[in-house]
Amino acid sequence: MGFMEGIIKKFIRKSLIDARFEKIDKETKEKALKNIENPSELTKGEKDAIYKKYIEEHFDEEVEESLKKMKAGLPHSSMIPDMIYDNMQCRKFLKKFNSTENTLKRSNMLKGFFKHIGKNVFIETNFKCEYGYNISIDDDSFMNADCMILDNAEVTIGKNCWFGPRCELITAGHPIQYRERRNMNTCSIDKPIRIGNECWFGASVIVLPGVTIGNNVVVGAGSVVTKDVPSNTVVCGNPARPKKQLDPYVEDEVEEGEPKHLNEKLFKGSSSSPVPKIVVSSSSTSTTDESRLSCTINDESGERAKCYFYVFIISYLLGRDKSLLNTISFQKIPSVGIPTKTKRKLSCIRM
Repeated sequence: MGFMEGIIKKFIRKSLIDARFEKIDKETKEKALKNIENPSELTKGEKDAIYKKYIEEHFDEEVEESLKKMKAGLPHSSMIPDMIYDNMQCRKFLKKFNSTENTLKRSNMLKGFFKHIGKNVFIETNFKCEYGYNISIDDDSFMNADCMILDNAEVTIGKNCWFGPRCELITAGHPIQYRERRNMNTCSIDKPIRIGNECWFGASVIVLPGVTIGNNVVVGAGSVVTKDVPSNTVVCGNPARPKKQLDPYVEDEVEEGEPKHLNEKLFKGSSSSPVPKIVVSSSSTSTTDESRLSCTINDESGERAKCYFYVFIISYLLGRDKSLLNTISFQKIPSVGIPTKTKRKLSCIRM
């Protein structure tokens, strides 16, 4: 523990003890006065001093008990100094993360911040979370702008999961009984969220605490997922309900000889075939309208595959980040720069 970290945690601890004293309940008062002779003869000031001393002596025990209850998904206190400090550090990191324009740099910043991050994971700006270290995201997953993960409990996201703008994964909850909610020892309930592979979440989807989502699941925009979702299912609505069954999910399904990750095929190529060409086209009337954009990968054999996951590349080409121009060479383009026309067709290949 560093010098400043120690000072900050001591200040947080003192503040929480003061807050605990301000909202002391009847049960705690009785415990504090249990071994005191003639407590009725004590003045209010003398009783308050005993209450505060009792809270200070038992504060660390309460914190340990709260941590155990939190991991078990039981009602617990949110007054945990280390976690409050961790949340402060998380906010500092996110301020820097969200002010970084380069998507590749942002992706690298997440290594060591999340519990686990796989290959080719990209998260757009204005991302929010509570701690970061409770989040695991596997390969080739993408989160669009303004997504939020309240990772008071663990959040696990599988491979090739896509999240539209403003999606929220919420692990934190509270008791429905108001007396438990206002009791600082039982005010929070945290339950993990688990998401399988190959899932697509439309814009503004909310996933509530304790939900497990299987593989190959599509959640319609604006849905609120309150219960577990089985694999190979389309769900929509509030609360989200099954609407359609999908083809069974086959894990790690790739053609023979093909790279496992789409990025490897897109950028690295192989000794027997050249790096594929990316053809980007737009018919939108606004340079910020990504809803009509598509990215088509043309390989040597002429096969095509729609690649909406790589819409962030198009964003770069539309001028959101000039730094990508340093790693892309344009073919048959009159001028290399940020395109300004609304109708365009660009061909580019990785150097």
